[in-house]
Amino acid sequence: MGLNATGRNVLCTGSIISSTKGPSGGYEVIADPANINMTKFFEVMEGPFGIVDCYSDSGCDKLNNCTIRTPINRLNNSIRSVLDKMTLAEVTY
Repeated sequence: MGLNATGRNVLCTGSIISSTKGPSGGYEVIADPANINMTKFFEVMEGPFGIVDCYSDSGCDKLNNCTIRTPINRLNNSIRSVLDKMTLAEVTY
């Protein structure tokens, strides 16, 4: 399954792939997949991520009284830690 044009443009902007125009053009991976952790890859594709919006500064007016913020942040940090240690090469080769 290939990426749509928007996905390819995002990866170009994120310096993961480059494009060449013309009859013999196309896309090529310019970054070493072994040097791209999955956190970076997902954030290039989707922006900052978290289980809930309050993880990435949503401006929620209930944030000061939120009873689940701490456990959700711990869960988000655990997920990010796993993804930080996993590279694009590990999931593509």
